Amino acid sequence: MKKTILEGLYLWSAFQPERAIDFNGFFWVRRGGNVLIDPLPLDEAKTAFIREKGGARWILVTNADHWRATDAVRDAFRAEVYAPAAERERLARDGRRADHGFDGTAGLPAELREEVVALPVRGGKSECEMALYLAPLRALVFGDVVRSDASGRLTLLPDGKLSDKDAVLDSLRRAIPLPFEAILIGDGDCVFQDARETFFRMLDELPGALFNKVNLNRLEFIRGSRFQKGAETEAAQVSRHMTCRQIGYHMRRLLPGNVWPAYHYETGEEEMFLARRRGSSPWRRGTWWRCRRARRTRTSSSTTGPSRASSSVSA
Repeated sequence: MKKTILEGLYLWSAFQPERAIDFNGFFWVRRGGNVLIDPLPLDEAKTAFIREKGGARWILVTNADHWRATDAVRDAFRAEVYAPAAERERLARDGRRADHGFDGTAGLPAELREEVVALPVRGGKSECEMALYLAPLRALVFGDVVRSDASGRLTLLPDGKLSDKDAVLDSLRRAIPLPFEAILIGDGDCVFQDARETFFRMLDELPGALFNKVNLNRLEFIRGSRFQKGAETEAAQVSRHMTCRQIGYHMRRLLPGNVWPAYHYETGEEEMFLARRRGSSPWRRGTWWRCRRARRTRTSSSTTGPSRASSSVSA
């Protein structure tokens, strides 16, 4: 059982000669109950070590192929087993039974929901793999779909084993906003340093995949939390779904009948306005769009709405 740089996290491995990689299982020691993830077989020494640390209350299985030694480990520690709900039929065919199924964070034990985020990954070699984000450790866990064939490098499961590559890529995009600093993988070497950059590099190098491109129609717009009369907008995060480095993007949608000042900060922010013309007449190349000059008015700290704006835009 190896201690990692992450507080309370241990791993143990089994070498796979035909693949020249290790398979890994994880043991997370935490207040309120310890967790095993994709457990491999345990010898007497490892079993004794887990007992010394307080045993294991839960076992989280990321996918049906990573059931591994779950039956024996469950019996040894009387732990409750949670596996992806979508894998229930596959597990039943293999003669395996989870105590609980989960299809997202809400299906996890109540004691874990504030610390673990479950991300469904569809389109892999199983019905629905679950990636896990362990918030206190700032670590992402992948069972099969993300792996490593060499230390310091991450790869995607080969295309021949993916049932729907587009669905896999869409699922992985949802992991980008999470503030992870380490990546734990079931197959291959984990990444404990520069994990975010290593993950982004893997995504950027995928043939035909553009992780610096986002479909604006799929963004989730949320009404602003601070009400400003006459300047109501809805905002959506853009760069949180892209492999951006050192710069962020968001998109703000101006609601009808409102105005918004055109900001320009030399060191803090740049803005680009995208206009949609009312009526049936489309925008054509060479069409000019003018920002009306706002009247200068005196403002005070009690003023609501946009203030000290040098220009404004009609919705």
